[in-house]
Amino acid sequence: MKEDKTLILGMIGVFSTIISEMITWIGKLTGLANHSDYELTSLIVTLNRPTVPLGFVIEGSIGVIISAVLFKLVKETGGKYILLKSVITGIVAWIIIEILITLIVEGKTIPLRELKAYYTHLIGAIGFGITQGLLFKRYILNKVHVKERID
Repeated sequence: MKEDKTLILGMIGVFSTIISEMITWIGKLTGLANHSDYELTSLIVTLNRPTVPLGFVIEGSIGVIISAVLFKLVKETGGKYILLKSVITGIVAWIIIEILITLIVEGKTIPLRELKAYYTHLIGAIGFGITQGLLFKRYILNKVHVKERID
């Protein structure tokens, strides 16, 4: 049976957001953040009603897009340093999402967040990138031809 790389990329993107969500839930439970990743992202749509299921759909979609971007990057530059590339991709996506949240909801429908909340979400983005990089190495780079294969 032929493998569907697009489906695998999508699954990697969605699964990586789950790891990020787990990290930010730990931050929420310890008082470092008021919202988890899914809750915070859902506020872009709901404005003042954070919801995990809607956040899962939004973050999952974003995770799929990030995986597609990383795949294109890896095809162009090779698979060497995949963890570094995936972490940087996750951090850039986090910056873009934070800018959107700041422009749309923060300070308008939710109070301004403390700096420690930003760091919690940054750590989640790094966790996303590490997970994505490891899954890329296992399920993508071993299956496709790139300039430099990682074994």
